[in-house]
Amino acid sequence: MKRFVLACVTLMTLVTASVACEEHTNLRCAVVKASDGFLNLRTGPNTQSRIVVPVKNGTSVVFDDVVNGWVHVYNVPSMDEYGNVQGWMSKSSLKNITTCD
Repeated sequence: MKRFVLACVTLMTLVTASVACEEHTNLRCAVVKASDGFLNLRTGPNTQSRIVVPVKNGTSVVFDDVVNGWVHVYNVPSMDEYGNVQGWMSKSSLKNITTCD
């Protein structure tokens, strides 16, 4: 029984790692360009979600998903002092969207 459980856990770990790698092969990069000089990074893809941090114009962001005009920001490289910054931003305020290398 222990071998079976160990085999299941190992298999689940490998599948999860594989999905995580595939999940981030479609990363896209963009630059914040909001009309008022900053764009709010939020906890969810809507204006009712809590603001995580305001992000200044000109800041580069990396995102991996788009839902109803909102992008899931995977990383804000210039904001490392905040830790692993993730959240949602309005796609309409992002410019120069390209595939990340």
